[in-house]
Amino acid sequence: MSCNTIPSRTQTSLAFLCSMLFLIGAVACSGDDNQPPSTPLASTGTPGAEESVGERLFLETRFAQAFKVSLDNGGDINNPNISDRVLDTVQTLGAPIDPGPFKGLSMNCRACHFVDDLLDVPRGGMRTYTDFARRSPLPARADGKTIAVRNSPPLVNAALDRPGGVLFHFDAEFNSMEELVAATFTGRNFGWLPGERAQAIAHIARVVRSDDGTDDLAKEFDGTPFRILFGGTDASIPEEFQLTSNSGLRSAPRPTRRCSMPSSKSSPPMSMVFSFLKPKTVERRSALHSMYSWRATGSHNHLIPTKLRSTTADVSCNS
Repeated sequence: MSCNTIPSRTQTSLAFLCSMLFLIGAVACSGDDNQPPSTPLASTGTPGAEESVGERLFLETRFAQAFKVSLDNGGDINNPNISDRVLDTVQTLGAPIDPGPFKGLSMNCRACHFVDDLLDVPRGGMRTYTDFARRSPLPARADGKTIAVRNSPPLVNAALDRPGGVLFHFDAEFNSMEELVAATFTGRNFGWLPGERAQAIAHIARVVRSDDGTDDLAKEFDGTPFRILFGGTDASIPEEFQLTSNSGLRSAPRPTRRCSMPSSKSSPPMSMVFSFLKPKTVERRSALHSMYSWRATGSHNHLIPTKLRSTTADVSCNS
């Protein structure tokens, strides 16, 4: 996204990432007076809502360590424009692409897992949730590291069932998407050093609690603050983002110095990110078809498959 531009939302979203650890209760709504009691929307949720919310988390730039530094220096928690220089350009095998689609912001998942963000840019093109670099760039910290040990593999087909089980990252670092998401949000890709996991969790929780829905990304998702969105019961939540009460986050005390991450296997936000990611990671299509079978449509420029074609070809990309 250019300085203040947010990349287009994708209809089938990687459920990534990003929804973990947070706080807020969820209850139910009422049924129809003239008909037998029906299951309230707050209990059933809207089909696809977890994917949509997971996509917002996938694009969220304020969970990064650089944004915490900005807040510590008096920055506005609802203004994501902090200009982390690692986002100024997009690294390629040749000259970098300048400007990058997230210039002016800080790290998010999409910055290493592009789709159509650089479709019409020289040296750019369509990506299947991957980047253009030999090794993905990292936010600058005191450890001096500027690149990761790998680039970002494509996510399309990455979670297909395989004889040896599903593993993620080229070195099989994770065996579940939820664990990968939790580690990414609190790890070096987002600027957090070893030993800063508790700080990362407390920071993400602070962003979730304090979000007011006024930044450009939130407006792309109808401007519902995270606290309300994750509560799942407020009448102001658009139906397409109405989560189930089980997906919402239950009330929790503010983090202390002994802050800890909930287990990703039981964390509703982790499953939300998973809901966003899974449709993309299990689509059985050839690599070429995956790259060129999407078209932009709708008021939010959703990317939808023009044709879902089964194929025996499998992209061996464990991300």
